[in-house]
Amino acid sequence: MGEAAKQSFAAGKVEDARKYAQELLTLLPSFRQDQEYGNAVHDANLTLGRIAVREGRLDDAKRNLIDSVGTPSARLMDYGPSMSLAKDLLEKERSRVSWTTLRCVRSFGNLDDWTNGANRSRRARF
Repeated sequence: MGEAAKQSFAAGKVEDARKYAQELLTLLPSFRQDQEYGNAVHDANLTLGRIAVREGRLDDAKRNLIDSVGTPSARLMDYGPSMSLAKDLLEKERSRVSWTTLRCVRSFGNLDDWTNGANRSRRARF
Protein backbone atom coordinates (compact mmCIF):
# COMPACT_ATOMS: atom_id res chain seq x y z
CA MET A 1 0.00 0.00 0.00
CA GLY A 2 2.93 2.33 0.57
CA GLU A 3 3.96 2.01 -3.05
CA ALA A 4 0.36 2.50 -4.20
CA ALA A 5 0.15 5.68 -2.10
CA LYS A 6 3.41 7.05 -3.50
CA GLN A 7 2.56 6.17 -7.09
CA SER A 8 -0.91 7.66 -6.79
CA PHE A 9 0.55 10.91 -5.46
CA ALA A 10 3.13 11.00 -8.26
CA ALA A 11 0.33 10.48 -10.80
CA GLY A 12 -1.65 13.37 -9.33
CA LYS A 13 -4.32 11.11 -7.82
CA VAL A 14 -4.21 12.81 -4.44
CA GLU A 15 -7.40 11.32 -3.01
CA ASP A 16 -6.30 7.79 -3.91
CA ALA A 17 -2.90 8.49 -2.36
CA ARG A 18 -4.55 9.78 0.82
CA LYS A 19 -6.81 6.72 0.99
CA TYR A 20 -3.93 4.26 0.61
CA ALA A 21 -1.71 6.06 3.13
CA GLN A 22 -4.46 6.37 5.75
CA GLU A 23 -5.44 2.73 5.32
CA LEU A 24 -1.80 1.70 5.69
CA LEU A 25 -1.47 3.67 8.95
CA THR A 26 -4.67 2.03 10.22
CA LEU A 27 -3.32 -1.46 9.51
CA LEU A 28 0.21 -0.90 10.81
CA PRO A 29 -0.34 -1.59 14.53
CA SER A 30 -1.01 -5.24 13.65
CA PHE A 31 2.35 -5.53 11.88
CA ARG A 32 4.87 -4.02 14.35
CA GLN A 33 7.07 -7.11 14.15
CA ASP A 34 7.19 -7.17 10.36
CA GLN A 35 10.56 -6.21 8.87
CA GLU A 36 8.84 -3.73 6.53
CA TYR A 37 7.01 -1.93 9.36
CA GLY A 38 9.39 1.05 9.51
CA ASN A 39 9.37 1.43 5.72
CA ALA A 40 5.57 1.41 5.71
CA VAL A 41 5.42 4.06 8.46
CA HIS A 42 7.87 6.17 6.46
CA ASP A 43 5.98 5.82 3.17
CA ALA A 44 2.53 6.53 4.65
CA ASN A 45 3.71 9.62 6.52
CA LEU A 46 5.62 10.91 3.51
CA THR A 47 2.55 10.67 1.34
CA LEU A 48 0.26 12.29 3.88
CA GLY A 49 2.84 15.00 4.53
CA ARG A 50 3.25 15.83 0.87
CA ILE A 51 -0.53 16.06 0.53
CA ALA A 52 -0.61 18.36 3.56
CA VAL A 53 2.03 20.63 1.99
CA ARG A 54 0.03 20.77 -1.23
CA GLU A 55 -3.06 21.74 0.79
CA GLY A 56 -1.19 24.38 2.79
CA ARG A 57 -1.37 22.47 6.09
CA LEU A 58 2.30 22.93 6.96
CA ASP A 59 2.00 22.06 10.66
CA ASP A 60 0.46 18.71 9.72
CA ALA A 61 3.21 18.17 7.15
CA LYS A 62 5.89 18.84 9.79
CA ARG A 63 4.31 16.26 12.11
CA ASN A 64 4.27 13.77 9.24
CA LEU A 65 7.93 14.52 8.56
CA ILE A 66 8.86 13.77 12.17
CA ASP A 67 6.71 10.61 12.18
CA SER A 68 8.24 9.46 8.88
CA VAL A 69 11.71 9.16 10.41
CA GLY A 70 10.66 8.14 13.92
CA THR A 71 10.55 4.39 13.31
CA PRO A 72 13.80 2.63 12.46
CA SER A 73 14.00 0.42 9.42
CA ALA A 74 16.81 -1.26 7.52
CA ARG A 75 16.11 0.86 4.43
CA LEU A 76 16.23 4.12 6.37
CA MET A 77 19.41 3.11 8.15
CA ASP A 78 21.13 2.02 4.94
CA TYR A 79 19.92 4.63 2.47
CA GLY A 80 18.29 7.35 4.53
CA PRO A 81 14.72 8.47 4.10
CA SER A 82 13.13 9.93 1.05
CA MET A 83 13.77 13.64 1.37
CA SER A 84 10.84 14.68 -0.81
CA LEU A 85 8.67 15.91 2.06
CA ALA A 86 11.54 17.83 3.65
CA LYS A 87 12.30 19.36 0.26
CA ASP A 88 8.63 20.29 -0.24
CA LEU A 89 8.59 22.01 3.15
CA LEU A 90 11.85 23.81 2.51
CA GLU A 91 10.56 25.09 -0.83
CA LYS A 92 7.28 26.22 0.72
CA GLU A 93 8.93 27.92 3.70
CA ARG A 94 12.16 29.14 2.14
CA SER A 95 11.87 32.52 3.86
CA ARG A 96 11.09 31.05 7.26
CA VAL A 97 12.39 27.50 7.41
CA SER A 98 11.30 25.77 10.59
CA TRP A 99 13.72 24.17 13.02
CA THR A 100 11.67 20.98 12.79
CA THR A 101 12.28 20.75 9.08
CA LEU A 102 15.96 21.54 9.42
CA ARG A 103 16.52 18.97 12.17
CA CYS A 104 14.87 16.21 10.14
CA VAL A 105 16.81 17.11 7.02
CA ARG A 106 20.09 17.39 8.89
CA SER A 107 19.66 14.01 10.57
CA PHE A 108 19.83 12.18 7.24
CA GLY A 109 21.67 14.30 4.74
CA ASN A 110 23.76 17.29 3.91
CA LEU A 111 21.76 20.35 4.94
CA ASP A 112 23.60 22.63 2.51
CA ASP A 113 22.68 20.39 -0.41
CA TRP A 114 18.98 20.45 0.48
CA THR A 115 18.74 24.16 1.09
CA ASN A 116 20.32 24.67 -2.34
CA GLY A 117 17.72 22.38 -3.91
CA ALA A 118 19.73 19.23 -4.62
CA ASN A 119 21.07 16.46 -2.46
CA ARG A 120 24.39 15.27 -3.80
CA SER A 121 25.18 12.89 -0.93
CA ARG A 122 22.00 10.81 -1.32
CA ARG A 123 19.70 10.48 -4.27
CA ALA A 124 16.27 11.81 -3.49
CA ARG A 125 13.63 9.11 -3.71
CA PHE A 126 9.87 9.38 -4.22
